[in-house]
Amino acid sequence: LIGIAILFFAAGQTFDIAQINAQALGGELSHGLVLAGAAALLCGVVGKSAQFPLHTWLPDAMAGPTPVSALIHAATMVVAGVYLVARLYGVFWSGFDIGGGGINAVALLGGITVLIAAALAFIQSDIKKVLAYSTVSQLGYMVMALGVGAWTAGVFHLVTHAFFKGLLFLGAGSVSHAVHSFDMKKDMGGLREHMPITFKTFLIGSLALAGIPPLAGFWSKDEILLGASSNGYPIFLVVGLLGAALTAAYMTRCVYLTFFGDYRGHGHPHESPPAITIPLVVLAGFSVVAGLVNVPGGEWFAKWTENETVLTAGVAHHAFSPVIALFGSAVGVIGIAAGYAYYWRNLGPHRLTQRSGPARTGYRILEEKYGLDRLYTDGVVGSIKGPIARAAYWFNQRVIDGVVNGVGVAARGLAGFVYDTVDQKGIDGLVNGAGMGAEDGGKVLRLMQTGRVQQYALFLFGAVVVLGGTLVLFTTG
Repeated sequence: LIGIAILFFAAGQTFDIAQINAQALGGELSHGLVLAGAAALLCGVVGKSAQFPLHTWLPDAMAGPTPVSALIHAATMVVAGVYLVARLYGVFWSGFDIGGGGINAVALLGGITVLIAAALAFIQSDIKKVLAYSTVSQLGYMVMALGVGAWTAGVFHLVTHAFFKGLLFLGAGSVSHAVHSFDMKKDMGGLREHMPITFKTFLIGSLALAGIPPLAGFWSKDEILLGASSNGYPIFLVVGLLGAALTAAYMTRCVYLTFFGDYRGHGHPHESPPAITIPLVVLAGFSVVAGLVNVPGGEWFAKWTENETVLTAGVAHHAFSPVIALFGSAVGVIGIAAGYAYYWRNLGPHRLTQRSGPARTGYRILEEKYGLDRLYTDGVVGSIKGPIARAAYWFNQRVIDGVVNGVGVAARGLAGFVYDTVDQKGIDGLVNGAGMGAEDGGKVLRLMQTGRVQQYALFLFGAVVVLGGTLVLFTTG
């Protein structure tokens, strides 16, 4: 909100994205204001799109239903930050000097997130946690792509990632439907024979995520690497290649623990019903063909999106590079081979951590999630929850309870006034007075009911005299 407010006033009180981008790119806005607005927006992107160091919420959010994870936590909600950077790219381009090469905050945050999240995916036993950290890593790829000037590549990866990551989450849901668990080590293994459709579609999604050609992930990942190479960001080219290798390796581990080896769960797993497998097949199809919308020679996606965006001359869709494609595919194959050596050949990481002190230390750091969860829980939350709790207690006792008690006392006083004055002396007084008047009148009338005819005749004569006298008085007067 701070970033939006800065840009709103700097651009002449407008929220028009095209106008803000044009003014930022044209040098019409103060560079300090553009940088401040972009920096504030980037802080929001870090939280919204789960970038380091505010990435810890996304794996915890996977406790919800798997379709929710597939739709919201993989394909839509979490990419909102990436989408914001892409839409306001003129602001970020000018504010962080993305066209200048070197290192900028956008690319740096994305690159760090790619590696730290990919490493965390290695030690997870929960299949959804593996995919959650994978999502964080791939979001880092998108942010890094935008940070190195590969605008089309970042947006294209956002689109392709939605297909194969949604496929993988739904595949994990299909597996959990069969084994009633998400634990790969304790309750899975050997499921390829029991769940052939789920296995084949999950394998396609894993290969697409690893960037193996010709699947969708290959084309978008290749464009990110090409953008880093062509725009003068060699460090992030290395980061992208290393991230691709790690991705292939941890997905190999995930596939092995879930679908190969001996079944370690209970009961008899079975293939999911068509209501589950049909979406898997559809998403698997898109994971295969979605990348073709931007193949070299056609590049329909680039032509469609770049025409709709205010870009600088330096942001361009680079020509296909066979060398970059070869390196990108090679590191993916290397990652798969490393995963095969560690798990199929039984050269697991625990043996390495037993033999090597640095490896053991690194594994412990990963188990502690770099200490960030403890920092946030004990350091941040622990340090502020006491004062906040005490302030809330004081406010409750002195303010809220004071208001409530005051209202109660006032209501009790009003009730007493209504009872004593209005009810007892007013309403009851009128009712009781009417009754007493009727009783006294009855006593008077009872005195006239003596049963003597002479007395009745006297009363009648008196009444006639009074009535006659009254008539005479009015008629003569």
